[in-house]
Amino acid sequence: MKYFKKPESKPIDSPYLKPKKSVSYTESSYVDKSTALWYHSTFAQCLIERFGKEKAEDVSKAYSLGASTSKWEGANVFWQIDSSGNVHGGKVMNYDTSFRRVKEPNPQITWAHTLLKSKDYIMEQCFFGEHLLKESPSSVVGIVESEKTAMIASIEIPQFVWIATGGKNGCKWTTNSVNQVLNGRKVIMFPDLGAYDEWNKKAPLIAGADVRVSDLLEKYA
Repeated sequence: MKYFKKPESKPIDSPYLKPKKSVSYTESSYVDKSTALWYHSTFAQCLIERFGKEKAEDVSKAYSLGASTSKWEGANVFWQIDSSGNVHGGKVMNYDTSFRRVKEPNPQITWAHTLLKSKDYIMEQCFFGEHLLKESPSSVVGIVESEKTAMIASIEIPQFVWIATGGKNGCKWTTNSVNQVLNGRKVIMFPDLGAYDEWNKKAPLIAGADVRVSDLLEKYA
């Protein structure tokens, strides 16, 4: 009589069974050091020139605008701080005196953890300005793409809480882990020129909020 021996079971080496690595956060001391020098960045000087020192300082403190001279003279840091106060990362960028990003000969943009040489840094982005949501729980939330636009809009239209995705798809705002912070809020999205159709299509993915998409920038940009 023939019989078959049941093979011994072995552990399955599958990426789906491996524990997810914890998200990394930047120590607040680095934020404090950079924000203390906020006015050293070209971006901050542009804010001062356009809106005056008082308003520029107020908005810079609100958004924890920092400065970094370790790679580029005059560079600023847009810190991403979540609603619990965790620092997900800092986008280091440089602007020229005309308030435009420096892109030539190469784009001057990197991340703080890269400059700090943080080993095995696992970054999961959040909205820029997210930490401001809890300060105005009943205010309408305005979402834009760039950090620069969020800060300027907060001066021009202070009755909204302005946050930024950091790009068209930026902080992966369509995922629930990112956009759940908007649950129960009234939200108006202001996509940049050319992104209206895509944002309008994806807006329902922010399922927990009352969302509409404005074509204001599409019409007048």
